[in-house]
Amino acid sequence: MGIQGKRAGAWLACALGLAASSVVLVAPAAVAGPPPCQTKNVRTGVEYKGASALSSAITEAASGDTISIWGTCYGNFTVDKDLTLRGQAKNATLDGNKQGRVLRINAGTTNIRNLTITNGQTSSLGGGIYVATAAVLVNVVVTGNSAGPTQFGGGIEADGSSLTLIDSTVSGNTAGGSGGIDMFRAKATLINSTVTGNRATRAPSTVSDGCNFAGLYYSCAGGI
Repeated sequence: MGIQGKRAGAWLACALGLAASSVVLVAPAAVAGPPPCQTKNVRTGVEYKGASALSSAITEAASGDTISIWGTCYGNFTVDKDLTLRGQAKNATLDGNKQGRVLRINAGTTNIRNLTITNGQTSSLGGGIYVATAAVLVNVVVTGNSAGPTQFGGGIEADGSSLTLIDSTVSGNTAGGSGGIDMFRAKATLINSTVTGNRATRAPSTVSDGCNFAGLYYSCAGGI
C-alpha cells in the first residue's frame, strides 16, 4: 500500500473511532409517582406519615383542630367534628383510588383548603364529597369523581346541609343525575367558583328518581 493509501486508511480508522466514541446511550428517565402522604396537627405538632397518615390525624384530632397535608393521601375519609383540612404544598391531594367516596362529612363544619379531591367512585351518592352537615371549600378542585348510575352528586352531594365554595372548581365528575353538585334540602353558596364539564349519564327508565317526562325518568342536571 502506498503512502496515500496508508494515510487514507489511518484517517478512516480515526473517523470510525471518533464516531464510536461519540455514541452515548441515554436511558429513559424514571417517572416519579405522586409524593407520599404526610400530615401534621397544627395545634399539637404531631406529625403522621404513611398510608394511614390522614386517617390517624383525623381520628386523633380534637374539634376545631387544623390538619396540614402534604403529598397525595389515598383512602376514604370520614370527618365527624369541626375540622380544617389544609393543603400545604402544590398539588396536595385526597385520592379515593376508585375504591369508594373520598370524603364524608357527618358532623360539624369541615373547612377544606388548597386541596384536590379526586378519584372517588361510589355506587351511592356523592362520589367526591358527601356533606351531611356543613362544608366550606376554599381554593379546592373536585374532579374526576363518580356516583352511581342511578344516583346523584358525582362531585359533591349536599344532603340536608350547608355547602360553600370559594375560589373553587368542580369539573369532570359524573353521576346518574347532578354530575357536578347535587343539593337535597340543602343550601349552596358559590363565590368566584366554577362548575364545568360534568355529566349526568342516567339512561331513561321507569324507575323513579330523575326528571319525569311522559312516564319515563331521565338524567337531570349535568352541572348542578
